[in-house]
Amino acid sequence: MKKSPCGRLTWTTELTTMKYSIKKLAVAALLAAIIFAVTGLLPIRIPGTTGYLNPGDTVIFAAAYLIGGPLAAAASAVGSALADLAVGAAAYVPATAVIKGAMALLAAAIMKRGGARAYILASLAGGAVMMLGYALYETALFGVSYAIAGLPFNCVQWLVSAALSAAVYGAVRRLKAILT
Repeated sequence: MKKSPCGRLTWTTELTTMKYSIKKLAVAALLAAIIFAVTGLLPIRIPGTTGYLNPGDTVIFAAAYLIGGPLAAAASAVGSALADLAVGAAAYVPATAVIKGAMALLAAAIMKRGGARAYILASLAGGAVMMLGYALYETALFGVSYAIAGLPFNCVQWLVSAALSAAVYGAVRRLKAILT
């Protein structure tokens, strides 16, 4: 990583060069911390499983809107996976990192269309990724009956997160105007 003359860090790999401002990287780090806090400090345990409900997905969708795909995916993966570790759901850490990162990437892609409608659609699509991802992971790790037992709770998290996302859209839109 090196600093370019315009004050941006340049990350070079064999495939691509990505440029992010220090400000955008700092916002990504703050969002990872907020995702961790909202996810890990407000867990509602799911009976009979090691999973838990939380409002963290709402912040993931806000991150996707505020900083876009790759940085939002990284912030979401790190913040959510660390929250799983902190609340004692270590078995979920690998899946959570992949699922939450994928949610942020998909949401950011949909949000490029702009507007409240795209924001809400992105929240719904991201929730579908979460439902499918955890169902597949739990089936592979714990069996079909365990995965089926968790589906209603994942559905609740999906719908509550989508509703909360719709409720905070105006504030997130104003925050983006301040950050840009």
